Amino acid sequence: DLESSATPAAVLLPGVTLAPLNAELRNRHQVPASVSGLVVAESSGAKGTIKVGVVITEVNGRRVRSSEEVRSLLRPGLNRLFVWHKGKYSVLPYNVR
Repeated sequence: DLESSATPAAVLLPGVTLAPLNAELRNRHQVPASVSGLVVAESSGAKGTIKVGVVITEVNGRRVRSSEEVRSLLRPGLNRLFVWHKGKYSVLPYNVR
């Protein structure tokens, strides 16, 4: 259930709620089993937020599987998120203020 597994990411990524990938979320966002990380389960849609369905696989070159890992790896200033979305991987620069 999303409520118990999702982490409000206000501390991590403002306007975004991250959740571990489970069968329901993989199916909803068409994420293959080969992709691991945290999915953006909810997003405010405000400028600078990450879209729903984006899977964060790495933060600053380190693989992530939990919100705690994301929190520990984000640094003030520019961060590099390696993400999967709609069938392809890309690098997403993300600025933490």
